[in-house]
Amino acid sequence: DGQSNCFVTYPDGRILFSSLTREEQPYNFLAYLRREGAFSDFDAEDVAADWKAGGSSTLVCRLGGVRHYLSYQPVGFSDWVLVSTAPVDVVNASMNRFTLVTLAVMALLFSIIAVGVAVFLVLGNRRRMQEKNREIRAREQLFDLLTENTEDIFILFSPEDFTAEYVSPNLERVLG
Repeated sequence: DGQSNCFVTYPDGRILFSSLTREEQPYNFLAYLRREGAFSDFDAEDVAADWKAGGSSTLVCRLGGVRHYLSYQPVGFSDWVLVSTAPVDVVNASMNRFTLVTLAVMALLFSIIAVGVAVFLVLGNRRRMQEKNREIRAREQLFDLLTENTEDIFILFSPEDFTAEYVSPNLERVLG
């Protein structure tokens, strides 16, 4: 949104291209840093030496009283250096939005995966229960078929309360 600036410079700081208009653009970016920049752990001479050595870095400095990120790296063509400046507040605000969006997307993905796993487990459990119920019904039918064709009566008692849990259907036919 026009809150950052981009420059292509020679290693000595002279500007070839810029995102600024011709009137706003300084002639030499290193001279601009020496004049307008306030640094804490380094100075404009350190940046100039790094440019000449082909180095790249991202630093924080004050330009015009506002904290900026100063980022530079060689272009790889004719010793040119790509330089960009952006206010720290603007970059951090963008990063905060990016972090929030990332967290929201991760939470959404985690929720979708959790729901998928839950559905998978419920459906798998339901399928196992249906299989067990079919198995029990098949055994009961087999047992009923067995008792209909025999003259024996089967009664299954519960050991806890001595109640009949099962009485074979041939009881009336055998006993009358």
